[in-house]
Amino acid sequence: MTIAATKIIDNRIITSKPFEVRLRAPQSLDSGSVKIHHIRHQDLVDGIDEKQALIQLLEFIGNRPLVGYHIRYDKKILDLACRKQLGFPLPNPLIEVSQIYHDKLEKHLPNAYFDLSLDAICKHLDLPMQNKHDALQDAISAALVFVRLTKGDLPSFNLPYNR
Repeated sequence: MTIAATKIIDNRIITSKPFEVRLRAPQSLDSGSVKIHHIRHQDLVDGIDEKQALIQLLEFIGNRPLVGYHIRYDKKILDLACRKQLGFPLPNPLIEVSQIYHDKLEKHLPNAYFDLSLDAICKHLDLPMQNKHDALQDAISAALVFVRLTKGDLPSFNLPYNR
């Protein structure tokens, strides 16, 4: 299991100083988890313990909002771990990039169908596509979407799935 984040300052994504830690393999890591996350037990041999990882994460994020794609799921997992290890959930507010994207498109194309997958959002916003879906790449992609939607213009609405 990996926890990763990157900071967004104004309209810049600070990829030169990301947060990324690997946790020690949990007992629950089975073949199904390996297929989904592409992480094996041997990949986590040098991982740190959960409590240490959470403390480092809290130091990195401070009181900033958490920006992400399906961020509520990630926060639920982090809250469970924080309650178990530290006695409290993460207090940070959440910003869901797929919701921002949906809301902006809905203003221009009411009641249309929108593909809200991260790949489709990145493609429509002309953002680089990541082949490797790991925690850090997903954090960077969500940050790119956030900056594009909050600091830039939307591209044209000639979406292939709305024709």
